[in-house]
Amino acid sequence: MLNEEALKREIDILYSMNNCYNLVKLIENFEDNNYEILILELCNGQLEDLIKQNNGIDEYKIYEILIQLNNAFIMIYKKDIILRDIKPKNIIAK
Repeated sequence: MLNEEALKREIDILYSMNNCYNLVKLIENFEDNNYEILILELCNGQLEDLIKQNNGIDEYKIYEILIQLNNAFIMIYKKDIILRDIKPKNIIAK
């Protein structure tokens, strides 16, 4: 569980990444009954679901996804952010 300072740092990082086209935008955040509520850009689901629903993905679509992921990772790297749990379930499809 994140402490308050770490949570604020995570929220600040999310806001700072709002200018990256390939990352989900943080629209707003607020506290309600000791819960931190994050309102994110509406997306289509997880990459894992996209793969399962289509019984896989063709090579062209994989290429498109990898280009978008690469662009997102470049932006993240430039901000000195380390990602620790990269997998299809944690990648959001816009």
